[in-house]
Amino acid sequence: MNETSLPETTPRDPDSLPWSEDPSGVCPNCNRTSNFDVVTEPNSYQDNRQHNVGPSHVAVILRCHGCRRGLVVVEAAPLRHLGYAYDETAEYPDRHPVLWWPTPGAGTLDQSVPDHIADVFDESTRCLSVQAAGAAVERMRLMLAMIVRDQAPDLKLKGTLAAQLQKLSEEGLLHPSLAAWAQEIRELGNASAHADDPTKIPPNLNDAVALHKLCRRLVENLYEIPARIGRDRAALPPTAPPVPKPRMLRFKEDSFKAKGSLPGT
Repeated sequence: MNETSLPETTPRDPDSLPWSEDPSGVCPNCNRTSNFDVVTEPNSYQDNRQHNVGPSHVAVILRCHGCRRGLVVVEAAPLRHLGYAYDETAEYPDRHPVLWWPTPGAGTLDQSVPDHIADVFDESTRCLSVQAAGAAVERMRLMLAMIVRDQAPDLKLKGTLAAQLQKLSEEGLLHPSLAAWAQEIRELGNASAHADDPTKIPPNLNDAVALHKLCRRLVENLYEIPARIGRDRAALPPTAPPVPKPRMLRFKEDSFKAKGSLPGT
């Protein structure tokens, strides 16, 4: 698929994930913004032509210009996009991507993040990739509890997770804005865990995506940024000793007057 074949209604978004109608964006393999080649034209693996019930799903293989690795994108494609006969009176959604493999965002945390925390974060990312909102939120709540224990192993933290987070904030271990993020994650995690409670509203996919971003920033601020600063400082050359200032020679005025070298003498 070339540039001229893209519909005018498909805007370019380099911050989004790539797909067949916008082959540019963040690569799930190298985590960098790149352009992509469409290696294979869309191939249908769920054919609804006989029943005329709506869109088929197609699989597209893309290859990153940067790392040269491939990825698979599953897209929901209305029959009219595939050139098949379809019911013109029916309303079908526009073509759009629904799934990427490898899972975007998994395995991208800095090495400074403890393994058990990174593993749970990757689990939440994979849950999101299959649109399992409740499972993703539960994984993020578990991740938050692990972070609390890791950040304050010597503090005797008791009570609810909310009380523990408040204690971390009081001890200066958690920035107030991060504490607010964590409180939001805790509340939605409880809602998912107690879905049988009629007063609790289970999280939807938009909630899970927003919380995933907040969790990512939490890990970045608590682990990754301090570690990167430490590595950057260690990579700097040793500080050179200060260069001494040149000494200024000072002469007594009387010695010049004696030799008649001063003006007016």
